Amino acid sequence: MSAPDLAMQAFLASFSADKFARYMDRMEATVGHRYPYSTTPVFLSQDQFDRLVATTHAVVRLLQSPQLQKHMLQHDWFLPWNDLKPHDYFGCVDFHMQGDQARIIEVNFNVPGRVGLLELMEHQFLSVFAVRPSHRVNAGFEKKLVEAVTENGRHSRVAIAVSPLKSSRELRPHYEYIATIFRKYGVDAQCVFANHVDPGDGQRRPRWNGSPYDVVLNLLIPGTWEANQDLFANYSALYCAQPDRFVPSPQGWRLGTKRLLTIFNNLFEQPLGLGDSDCKLIARASLRSHLVSDFEAASELIEAFGGRDKLVLKPMASYRSQGVFVQPSERELESVFRDNRNGYVAQELFLAEGLPSVTAEGKPSSRHFEIRVGFMNGRVNRMRGSNCANLEMTPVIVTS
Repeated sequence: MSAPDLAMQAFLASFSADKFARYMDRMEATVGHRYPYSTTPVFLSQDQFDRLVATTHAVVRLLQSPQLQKHMLQHDWFLPWNDLKPHDYFGCVDFHMQGDQARIIEVNFNVPGRVGLLELMEHQFLSVFAVRPSHRVNAGFEKKLVEAVTENGRHSRVAIAVSPLKSSRELRPHYEYIATIFRKYGVDAQCVFANHVDPGDGQRRPRWNGSPYDVVLNLLIPGTWEANQDLFANYSALYCAQPDRFVPSPQGWRLGTKRLLTIFNNLFEQPLGLGDSDCKLIARASLRSHLVSDFEAASELIEAFGGRDKLVLKPMASYRSQGVFVQPSERELESVFRDNRNGYVAQELFLAEGLPSVTAEGKPSSRHFEIRVGFMNGRVNRMRGSNCANLEMTPVIVTS
């Protein structure tokens, strides 16, 4: 039996409903909201962990490639392009796993949701359940976040810019918790609504409620920004005049669309400046993907993938699986071809395997997790499991 399997057995044997309730209570008391967390962590071997990290670094190097950026920037966007700096490489690569096989499901090249909770979640989980990993995957992330945004202390006032829309209301306690992280390290950080900015004359520091800020931690999802341009007109004006104030740049959204999945399949023919070893890492982890617009009819797409049950349809740019069709019905396929054929990617279906778990009451269960490998400043610095069905987060535990 593998080390992860043995660790999972030991964890399940020691699980109790009281421990889980204590873990949830501690998280809620600290954050001010009861976000969903899984009862069960994801256990990985050191080899599995190392492969995920190496593959993610290969993806980041691809995102840094001028050839890839030129290829992805062929389409106009509502904000002008500005070259990316190291701190702009902030996002994650999502994997599904079946045994030792890990496949890339998508790349999110923007600040991932609930990212500020990862170090706290890991700390509270390990302290309550007394699990002993070979090392703490998310240790030190909060300090690195502050250093990246403030450029190692160069900036002392940070505006954490968020959406005022109802769809983001649940995330506001998380945003406020991020502000406390900065304050813990002596930085004056405030959560502000992005649309309330006074951009000024393009020279002075931006202001919210009359107070000036050195830098903007941009937590406004670029897709939301683009869809509500009138609402965020002043925020756009600030970006156009002073793009260097933003950490990270919203331009990552343009490079991390689902179109990127189709590029993974062709790196040996078009390496886009990537080295051979990185091409091999990505190729081993990629799934067959095509632009839906490559096919004239739904029947051609179905034939190419060997059936509707073997494919997933994904919008080019989406958030929280909005508009995704797993094993699409005939009606769903027809609607995509009729209404938005140019806006979708078809990807080979690769479901995450079911892992042993328990309910909050301690009854045997099963969970399907994606593994989210995060990068910041272009380097992997965090990892988490995320329940594929209900967004429950959980720590990744590396076994020795």
